[in-house]
Amino acid sequence: MQINSNSEEQSDVGLKKITEVIRSHNEIKKDLLIAKKIQIAMIPQSLPSIEGLEMASLFMPSGEVGGDLFDVVQLSQDIMALFIFDVAGHGVSAALISAMAKVSFSDHIRSLSSPKQVMSRVNAQMILNISADYYLTAIVAYLDMHDNKLTYCNAGHAYPLVYRSKEKALESL
Repeated sequence: MQINSNSEEQSDVGLKKITEVIRSHNEIKKDLLIAKKIQIAMIPQSLPSIEGLEMASLFMPSGEVGGDLFDVVQLSQDIMALFIFDVAGHGVSAALISAMAKVSFSDHIRSLSSPKQVMSRVNAQMILNISADYYLTAIVAYLDMHDNKLTYCNAGHAYPLVYRSKEKALESL
């Protein structure tokens, strides 16, 4: 009888552990789904409409959440600012770092006059707030439709591409 009693106790302990693992797993999945919804809410659902310019975006994260993020901000009738961030790695930590970068960008985009100044300020804040284990690449750009000029600052990101419709050519900047 002693053997059966121990066996039943071990089964109960094992069942409790399995139940706890399943509960924890479901809670993590729920949290990741909420994080994904928050991250998607941080992505522009529409882009500014500017005469003479056609813009498109596609956001396809590789997992539930990640470190890719972009935004477009209309600074004036003729000037639009945009940024693209890509935090190395995936998951919640990368998503949180990209959210910090977006907040920093949003804090400085209207008060600084050039992409270089914005990038410098965002970089300074990120250095203060994240460990050296993480890094991000970024592009900050201002598009001036009045002067037909694009000014940008690239910090290790892939170079932007421009499609020239008259020439039907894609150009790397």
